[in-house]
Amino acid sequence: MHPRLVNVILLPFLFVISYRSAHAQAPVYKPFEVDSVAAPIGGQSMLETFLAVNVQKPFMARVANVTGKVFVTAVVDPNGRVSDVQLMRSLRPDCDREALRVMRLFNAWKPAIKSGQPVWQLITYPVTFLANDPVTYATGQRIEYFDSDQKPIISSQKARFQQTTAIDSVSGLPTGELVVSEIKGSGKLRELTRLPLSRLDNKSASPNEPVTYMLGHKQPYSTWYGFVYTLDKAGKLIRRHHSANNETLEYDSTGMVTLMRTAVGGKSQLTWHSNGLIKQVETFDKDINQLEGRNPYRMMSVWDGAGNQLVINGNGQSSHSSRVLSRASDAKEVELVETGSWVNGLKHGTWSGSYSDGSYSYSESFDKGKPLGGSATINGDKTITYTASQQNPEFKGGMREMYAFLGQNIRYPADAIRNGIQGKVFMAFTVCTDGTLCDFELLNSVHPSLDAEAERVVRASSGRWQPGYQRGEPVRVKYNIPISFQVTTTSTIYR
Repeated sequence: MHPRLVNVILLPFLFVISYRSAHAQAPVYKPFEVDSVAAPIGGQSMLETFLAVNVQKPFMARVANVTGKVFVTAVVDPNGRVSDVQLMRSLRPDCDREALRVMRLFNAWKPAIKSGQPVWQLITYPVTFLANDPVTYATGQRIEYFDSDQKPIISSQKARFQQTTAIDSVSGLPTGELVVSEIKGSGKLRELTRLPLSRLDNKSASPNEPVTYMLGHKQPYSTWYGFVYTLDKAGKLIRRHHSANNETLEYDSTGMVTLMRTAVGGKSQLTWHSNGLIKQVETFDKDINQLEGRNPYRMMSVWDGAGNQLVINGNGQSSHSSRVLSRASDAKEVELVETGSWVNGLKHGTWSGSYSDGSYSYSESFDKGKPLGGSATINGDKTITYTASQQNPEFKGGMREMYAFLGQNIRYPADAIRNGIQGKVFMAFTVCTDGTLCDFELLNSVHPSLDAEAERVVRASSGRWQPGYQRGEPVRVKYNIPISFQVTTTSTIYR
């Protein structure tokens, strides 16, 4: 028998066997064999939105500007979940893997119906990889170009600046320093800035939060530059944030996007359910006073996990659930369900919440977003009343008193004055429930002398803080503060 003929005969046979094994002899129907075909909950647009956000074009595919479709097959079961996601038509190996990964994550389907009953159905779907802006990559370095206003441009011929970054070709994450150079008229480069790759371990205010670290590049006397990545202890990406425009993507343990914050067309924030359906759409309102304990985002749309829209154009009632630690046992996670109404995107009327094990419940009121107070019951017997659901830690006397304290207590190191060293030191710490400080951490270093002085004076402020509160109870809150050192001819300025 000719070898090619063997493949033609065997492959379809293996295809059928795999489905029968996976579904314990249950038949898997093709679309034309059912009365009503399987379809994404919320329609085709819901799935397309999910794919547009979650498909991460592999870095080397972006370098090659690969375009095209990967066709995959999957089985939608009677519960609306997918299984047996397989490759039907390839584009290239890295894109194939990404298409399979993403299709496994979307589990929000209306199942196929046959004879009035939900059944298993085979689906075929194309995952599209669109054209991207050119990406230049050579000898382990990504090369980017900027005009005289430091705006990114494609053409190297019109560029005034060049930026190179050491990049991992598989993950696309930085692996080394970032260098910015000026392009001279002759085409030669004059180095302007060299930023080392920085790793910063995140110290949680709660021992139950996962251990993470931040990866990116820091500017001298300043904060992060460009993209900053947050990874878990295993190196899995859980957050990508752009330091300049505040655009953010957050991922769950499966790699699915759970939150997207964007500045395009106005600040907005989208979140997703674990099955891939959009959960909430919020828009930022700069006129909302955050110091009053108010959320600066207006809730414009809310869907439940079944795809039913509960809030339309900022109006409606919604119920939200999340996992929290029980108040009866720190070792036990329970579900918190919160319910209330929205008016023009703001909380209004009475909102209530309760833990599934009955260890905590609350009821609080709002007037078009403004908190009016409420009460919480702990373990069925202790009741706490409060005026705001959340209050941030504050230096006693407010910001003016805090800066007055810094100005009176900071001693500018003599060696830094002699050498004209100045800049902004960022210190992080936790404000404990009694107003003392702990978990001190240097976020941005300027010079050893200035760093040490900034930490000394921050430690000296311990006990001068009012703790943060959540529903009437003091809580540990992470806080960070910038301390600027500036040498002048007559005085030293701290702010």
